[in-house]
Amino acid sequence: MDAFARCFDVQSVDLLIAKIKSGELEAYSTLDKFVSWLDGNGAAPKTIWIYVGAVKSLLEHEDVLLDKRNVRKLQLPAKVEVSVDRIPTKQELRTIILNANLCASALISPLGTSGMRIGEAGHLLKTWNS
Repeated sequence: MDAFARCFDVQSVDLLIAKIKSGELEAYSTLDKFVSWLDGNGAAPKTIWIYVGAVKSLLEHEDVLLDKRNVRKLQLPAKVEVSVDRIPTKQELRTIILNANLCASALISPLGTSGMRIGEAGHLLKTWNS
């Protein structure tokens, strides 16, 4: 919420909400300016969506009425999936195991061959130790 206040050079979000409630600022143009400010400061699209959602929730909590049709008109950036996770090849897995210490190799080997996740392996270790 600090970003929302910084966008309008206000000391606190409460002052900004008071300006919106008094009619000094219009809610939709305020949200639109906030989106532009976040985008201009290099925020990732998903971050912008999260921040705008938080501000919308705050405004609704403070009894600022928002018409959903007008909120949909906001120019929010498209969400982009950035993940590059992939399964290592057999050769990459072999290299990892050969270069790891003994404990790491003992953990990585069953994870890589069984499809087990790290949390499941941790649970197995706890069960074996008890």
